[in-house]
Amino acid sequence: MQRLLELTACSPYYLMMMCSRLVDHMNKERAHRVTEADVNIVLRDMLSGNNRLTVDKFDNLLTAGTDDSVDLVTSKARSQSVDVCYAIARGSGRGWCSLAALNEDKLLADREGCLDDFVARDVVERREGSVRLRVGLFAEWLRYYGIPVS
Repeated sequence: MQRLLELTACSPYYLMMMCSRLVDHMNKERAHRVTEADVNIVLRDMLSGNNRLTVDKFDNLLTAGTDDSVDLVTSKARSQSVDVCYAIARGSGRGWCSLAALNEDKLLADREGCLDDFVARDVVERREGSVRLRVGLFAEWLRYYGIPVS
């Protein structure tokens, strides 16, 4: 259960996505109990193969658009969001990324504004000089694929 929560940050969208695939996996294996190994198998399948996730599954994390408005985020701003998220994912492993490591990356000038937006929208968690992506599935995806081409 803990690993599932780490990967989804309790987001209904990602929780439903993972649980649906987990149920399919458990039915295929005729298993009666879910283990962390099962969750990791489903994660691996979500990262690679024919049913892998594509970047559009993470648009809600990258942009602040709403259902009833047109997202006016420029491609430059979206690219900056992806760059910052990738740097955080790469710098954190399964833990936290220091802000010093992000500064060493020489990210775009408005990194701080981007981080503030991510914190306000609960995409990124911040504590004492460190940050981490809340949705572990997104962090794992970024580490697996690198910076996606939109």
